[in-house]
Amino acid sequence: MPDVTLDGEGYQYSRGAVDAALCSVLLDHAELALAHALELDLQASKNLFGEIRAPLFRRDLKLSLEPPVVAALAAVARTQHGLLTAAVGDAAVLCECSVISSDPGADAQPAHCDTSYQGAADPNTTIARLVTVFVALQDIKAEMGPTIFYPRTHTQDMHHQLWLQPKSEVSVYQQNLL
Repeated sequence: MPDVTLDGEGYQYSRGAVDAALCSVLLDHAELALAHALELDLQASKNLFGEIRAPLFRRDLKLSLEPPVVAALAAVARTQHGLLTAAVGDAAVLCECSVISSDPGADAQPAHCDTSYQGAADPNTTIARLVTVFVALQDIKAEMGPTIFYPRTHTQDMHHQLWLQPKSEVSVYQQNLL
């Protein structure tokens, strides 16, 4: 992985931030939670799943703060403390804790923005920061439809290109460059 920074590129990669054994425990916990959620009827499970762009063979399950989840959060807080504090401050709030699972055959999600563009016209205006932490609970392989990050793309123009293309506008791109 290249040496990148959260402020410069919009993401940062850290090796070994969570112990592999803890990842295995959390993966087992997540698989049990998913199996339980899938047994529930639609009404009972509607608040357990988040929206996902390519839902065939893929799920976004919200996790309860049970011991394996708390242990993983503590590991992330311990190993990423400086980065997270610099990004969102000491008083940051956990908004959501979920696990995305992909079954074999899952297509990669299409390029998308997880949040709406919140840029300010006035450069002196402060915008609240939102940070997402992905922890790989297993080796991620191409056939799992992995998450791909596009550095420095959270701009008004990029949001326009992805979602707000008016009728009759054309986008042309070189496949070997994107």
